[in-house]
Amino acid sequence: MTPKYNAKEIALYLAKEENIPLVLGSATPDISTYYKLEKQNAVITLTERANSAELPKIEIIDMKQELAMRKQINA
Repeated sequence: MTPKYNAKEIALYLAKEENIPLVLGSATPDISTYYKLEKQNAVITLTERANSAELPKIEIIDMKQELAMRKQINA
């Protein structure tokens, strides 16, 4: 459909025009937004969840190694 717009960009524009603070919150932030805010030292990280729920376990996987292992298995 037309017109297309980015709601986050509109919110940023309106906040700047009206000189009001804007709080963006996400469990999975857009990488470009996170990078911009990190450069401005404007990232606030929550260290615990609501109702003291446990934070998820995070595992970083090197996909190059993962793909190499799969190629070896399938060879």
